[in-house]
Amino acid sequence: MTRAMTKAFFNAYSDGQPIRARLEGVADLMRHGYIDNAWEIIQQLNHTEETLQPLEWLSWACDRLEILRPPPYDDPNEIESITVDGLRQPITIRPPTDVMIARSWAATRALIAFGGVGEAFWSVPPFLELPNCHLIMLRDTTRLFHVGGIEGLGDTYRECVAALRKLIEKLGATQLFVTGNSSGGYAALRYALDLDVRGVLAFSPFTRINATEDELEQFPALRPLSRSRPEMMEDLLPLYSNHPNPPKVIIVYGDQHKTDTEQALRMKDLACVEIEPVHGYDGHHAWAKLIDEQRFRPLLKRLLAF
Repeated sequence: MTRAMTKAFFNAYSDGQPIRARLEGVADLMRHGYIDNAWEIIQQLNHTEETLQPLEWLSWACDRLEILRPPPYDDPNEIESITVDGLRQPITIRPPTDVMIARSWAATRALIAFGGVGEAFWSVPPFLELPNCHLIMLRDTTRLFHVGGIEGLGDTYRECVAALRKLIEKLGATQLFVTGNSSGGYAALRYALDLDVRGVLAFSPFTRINATEDELEQFPALRPLSRSRPEMMEDLLPLYSNHPNPPKVIIVYGDQHKTDTEQALRMKDLACVEIEPVHGYDGHHAWAKLIDEQRFRPLLKRLLAF
């Protein structure tokens, strides 16, 4: 278990921690897919704490979340017991897959959110609070840009596309949108060509990952994919140029970040693409900058209007 997860479990389960630290621990457990553990602590805090707005929101959000698991759904072999330094009792956990869902009753829309490389799901409040919209969150723990298999969906890109189609049909959604950041931005753009997608919102995406050996030295994040699924390292520009009916796309990036600017501007002449620079921003997490500036939700509204 990573240091970040150890800290999350300690903060959430430690009665001696301040309430703010415990709530942060619960939020971290949710972001990493440990929904049952997060719900356990939320229930405890609901009985011991006065009404707190952050706790109410976490309770509402956690109640909607679920991890997508292949059958058998209640496999006892998946249950583990872990010990955390500083806690007296072991904690029972069920490690999550890389697919987390938030259903919306009778919703006709679905949004797939492809996170960047890492253990956490990209589960920001603006996604969870979307009305009339199912949310499918995918994380990239294998560091394969989501195109080399996703635990919970399949071992190959084609298997994942087929599984997503079945899931969307099961949810009852008739309008599909995708979003992603960094490596997840590449995935959002790539999957959009093989799903019936109305629109794409990509933050700081890679748009070409068919890297040369020199480029692999410059971008080591591409190494895992180059070793295991080199056939999936593609240039999105010709794929979109040659597609008979590409979806509408918004690409957002910090215009002071050299690589992100280069990757975004490659796509600017495509009729289906809108370019949205974040002026003066030199970081890679343009989405976080826009959340801080309260400009994220308007972009989501534009996406869902496609």
